[in-house]
Amino acid sequence: MVELLPSNGRKDRFYLFLLGLLIFFGLALPLPGFAAREKTSLRRFSIPENGTVNILIPQSWLHRFYLPNDEQPPTVIFFPGTGDEFQMEIAVFWNKTNDPKFNTDESLQDILRKDMAEAMNVAAEKVLLLNSFKGRGARGFYFTMTNTKVEPDGYPYIIRGRVAVGQLQLNVTVLSRSKNSDGMSKAVEIMSSAFYTSY
Repeated sequence: MVELLPSNGRKDRFYLFLLGLLIFFGLALPLPGFAAREKTSLRRFSIPENGTVNILIPQSWLHRFYLPNDEQPPTVIFFPGTGDEFQMEIAVFWNKTNDPKFNTDESLQDILRKDMAEAMNVAAEKVLLLNSFKGRGARGFYFTMTNTKVEPDGYPYIIRGRVAVGQLQLNVTVLSRSKNSDGMSKAVEIMSSAFYTSY
């Protein structure tokens, strides 16, 4: 049972004023364990004669974009503003042979299942799981693994993904020194954010 105390004029108003201040400043302070979410920026990568890939990336991340010859796909590599804790490589492919199955779910899964079979030779995990995701302009699949054969200063934690973005297909590889790096924790969100424009 809650007992209501009789009102005491000015004292009550003072306590209400004090309570309001506590609530105001309490809400203004960051809660323990909750870091401010980093803002993102839209990065655009023009693929010659094949439109543009648009991806939302944390503002502090840097990138290099490569447009090699016809034998190699356009590739963008993302990495942190400081240090070398991780890198995310995205290679862009398009349907050169007009294959009707090019960007189907089955095609994306088949590619990754082949990668998973090869990865089992070096993976710490006994079972690799194929996961799916879907964004407004992208859909795809990915798996995570731990490479036991990596060099001492290498990147043991890996995410491999395939993403259908409009008429383009993204081959995504995340390499990380730690299991909980930004590259690992934000990879799915970044892949899901991708979308295609024809200009």
